[in-house]
Amino acid sequence: NSGSTDKTTAFQDFMNGNTNGTAKMQMIQTFTHITDLDLSKYDVIILQALMNDVYNSTTWSYSSTDVAALQDWVTNKGGAIIAMSGYSGQITEVNPLNQLLAPFGISYDQDDIFTQNDCPNPPSLCYCAYGSIPFTNWSTQVPEITQNVRKVGIFLGRSIKCTGSGCEVVAENTVDSSAQSNIVGVAKVVGNGRVFA
Repeated sequence: NSGSTDKTTAFQDFMNGNTNGTAKMQMIQTFTHITDLDLSKYDVIILQALMNDVYNSTTWSYSSTDVAALQDWVTNKGGAIIAMSGYSGQITEVNPLNQLLAPFGISYDQDDIFTQNDCPNPPSLCYCAYGSIPFTNWSTQVPEITQNVRKVGIFLGRSIKCTGSGCEVVAENTVDSSAQSNIVGVAKVVGNGRVFA
C-alpha cells in the first residue's frame, strides 16, 4: 500500500521459494474488482489493508458483484479467506472487510482493542514489526487451528462479531477485571470453504 514503508517481501519470498512450488503468493496493492477468473487462480485469499494509503481513511469499495463472486468462490468452490484488521490506525479500514465478509456473517467493529496502553514496555511505542503486544489467549476448543499457536504479536486489532451457525471463537481478549471479553479471532466453515478472521 502506498503511504507505508512496510514491506512483505520476506513473507512473499518464503511462500514463493520454500514451499516446493506448492504455494505462490501474489500481492495486489491497488483496487481490483473481484472476478471468478481471478479467484480461480487461488486457494487462499488474505484480506488486509484494503486501501491505497494506510494513513488516509479512504478505503476501497466493492460492488455486489464482487461480493457475490467471493461468496461463490468460498461456498461452492472451496476457497478460503484469512481476514486481518489493524494494519492501519484508521477505523474505516474495516469497511471493505465488512463488505466482503457480510455473506458469511462475520464483521469487524470499529474499535481499537490493542492500543499503545497495552504495549509491553510503556511508554515506548508499539508496532507490529517490533515491540508488539504478545497475545496468548487462544481457545483450546478449536485445536485444529490453535494447537501449536503460542504467541502472536499484535497491535491495533478490532473486535469481531460472528453470527449464524458454525461460528467458532478461536481467540478472546479480556477487556478489564470485569471479565468482559472481546472476540478477536473466529473461524467458520461455509459450504465447501472456510473463513478465518
